[in-house]
Amino acid sequence: MTIILGTIAIVIVVVAIGLLIDRKVGLLPAPKDFADTKGDERKKLATHGAGEAPATALRVRDSQIARLRTSQRCATCRETMTGEADDTVRFNDTDLLVLHFACPSCASKRALYLVRLTS
Repeated sequence: MTIILGTIAIVIVVVAIGLLIDRKVGLLPAPKDFADTKGDERKKLATHGAGEAPATALRVRDSQIARLRTSQRCATCRETMTGEADDTVRFNDTDLLVLHFACPSCASKRALYLVRLTS
């Protein structure tokens, strides 16, 4: 019985010393370190924009595809992106057209997922 009580006492003393050291030195991050700097607003989860993922594919007509090919701008440097080879993929039993773009200035790449409308 004495061994059990002695072990419990040692554990309590070690935990207390650890808490005191943490308060003085700051080994563990404080809850305020995790807080958002913009007040009580919570950070939004990163989501895909329209057409950036197969689940958010844009529904377009053939006449709109030509406009989309020429109007894409780089998110980094705002330069007009050049078109690359297109792909076709299948997602949820739907054929998607994937337009690929590359920025001539900063070499960033982008894909745009489209669902072609027939009418």
